[in-house]
Amino acid sequence: MVSRMKIRRKYRYGSVSIYLILGLTLLFIPTFLVSMIGISSSIGEIRRQREENIANQVYSQKSQIESEIRRVMDQQLRFLINEDITRSFTEQYDSMDKETRGREVSRLAKSLYMVKNSNTMIVNAWLYIPSLHMEIGSEGYYRTNLSEEEEAVYDIAFQSKKSVFTYDGAIYSTAAFLPSVIRSSSSCVLVEWSTDMLPVLWAVREPGVEFILLGEDFYSISDMDSERGTAMWEKLKNTDAGERQPIIQECSYQGENYIVALVFSDLLDCTIASYQPLSIITGPIHKYQIFLWVIGFCALCAAVGIAVFCHRMIKKPLDKLLTAFVKVQEGDLGVQIQYKGNYEFSVLIRCFNTMVRRLNRLIEENYAKEIRLKNTELRQLQVQISPHFLYNSFSVIAHSIHSGDTDSALQMTKALSEYFHYVTQNRRDMEPLSMELEFAESYLEIQSIRFGDRVDVQIEPPDEETMQIMVPRMIIQPLVENAYKHAFKELESGGKLRISCCREKGFLIISVADNGPGATEDKLEELRASFLKEEPEGHNGLFNVYQRLWLKYGRRDALQLENTEEGFLVRILIPLEG
Repeated sequence: MVSRMKIRRKYRYGSVSIYLILGLTLLFIPTFLVSMIGISSSIGEIRRQREENIANQVYSQKSQIESEIRRVMDQQLRFLINEDITRSFTEQYDSMDKETRGREVSRLAKSLYMVKNSNTMIVNAWLYIPSLHMEIGSEGYYRTNLSEEEEAVYDIAFQSKKSVFTYDGAIYSTAAFLPSVIRSSSSCVLVEWSTDMLPVLWAVREPGVEFILLGEDFYSISDMDSERGTAMWEKLKNTDAGERQPIIQECSYQGENYIVALVFSDLLDCTIASYQPLSIITGPIHKYQIFLWVIGFCALCAAVGIAVFCHRMIKKPLDKLLTAFVKVQEGDLGVQIQYKGNYEFSVLIRCFNTMVRRLNRLIEENYAKEIRLKNTELRQLQVQISPHFLYNSFSVIAHSIHSGDTDSALQMTKALSEYFHYVTQNRRDMEPLSMELEFAESYLEIQSIRFGDRVDVQIEPPDEETMQIMVPRMIIQPLVENAYKHAFKELESGGKLRISCCREKGFLIISVADNGPGATEDKLEELRASFLKEEPEGHNGLFNVYQRLWLKYGRRDALQLENTEEGFLVRILIPLEG
């Protein structure tokens, strides 16, 4: 990556690039700057005017809403001040018969109905008399068994210092006559305002201008696109607003910017916001903007027309060659340049393509040669039978026959036959894990006859799916052989050998552990270092396993050696596909 940057930096400041950059700068930049200054100035002035207009609109809407609510509140107050309406009913309630009560309730309900119909944004109106625990509705009913939520609303109406309050997403206005001596004799007229009907006030507005009423636990929008209105409410609900003068700010939604004006209503205890897309604001100067861009485009075309010949004939083929050389330098030998031409660069590019193909072919041949060499080593390992192992095996067979133990001799012969059959057969390089374990078991059976009860072997079989995983041939037996050779050679009894296979974190892990003396840390480092050499220095079995795993999977950690508390552990990590 560093080389690529250095090459590009050096090439960037060549003579051709300098001339192209200077030509474009001298012809295009001045015209472009003049155009941008004109566009920015026009947009800035129009935006300032629109911000002022939006601020005036939201302030006007605030005043109109407050005026409507205050007008209704005056009606509520006049209702309470008229003592003949409420006081007589309260004082004579107990002495009234059912018919009289009905007439009085109807009279009061009629007055409430007039309050309700005084504004289309009113949902309902009620008269509440605390001394009687009675609610009279504008629809002509009365009741004394109020719910907890209704009682809570009236408690707020009497206790709140505000004439307009919200509860559970609803807006209420109240007018209460509270005598200073006897609080229980007071009454309350409560009006519920519809948040859904508030946009009626916003029906007359300029195109593109939308409004939001933001309360503590409610909101109302004029935007026909409710999704956009809801998103704008989420963005603006915690924003500070001006109490006397609207605050102007900018926000975005789905990649489009909006100008927003916010003003706080002390009467409603909420914020009124209006917003308009910037695209509508900049629309009037679109034609002028196109004109300015045409001027800039003409200047650019003039500059490009001067530089196009140099670019096509020199800069373009040089860029392709530079990119291709950098890719080759970074190891990509599959690069080929596609270019048509009949002059010097075409010859140079053809020579480059030929060079890369030949280089790639030589590398592939060398790699294939190395693979064949390793496969030859594998086949050599297959036919390379340790004379010591053969002598000991035949000696055991002869001794068994001589002693009359034909069963042991037969078992040894059968196991040895299976062992050599697997070693010498010329099959594929990959085998299922089950086959490798069977081969290891044949070897272990031979060793069990030789070593008797000196070594306790435990094989932890994996599940069926794991058993079908394909692994390189002859990678388990060399590890087992290494354990017998180094861990159990001088052991008289108590030897333990454990073979396990499992899947974990995307790997098949094959472990061969023994309770032998292990190896010193210096010896372990020596073993690990020997794996990185071209030719092994002893330990041919482990070296061959390591080399084949590295060539197959490209991982230096595929074969791991370590001391444990019990002895020595060899672990193989095979990446699982997918």
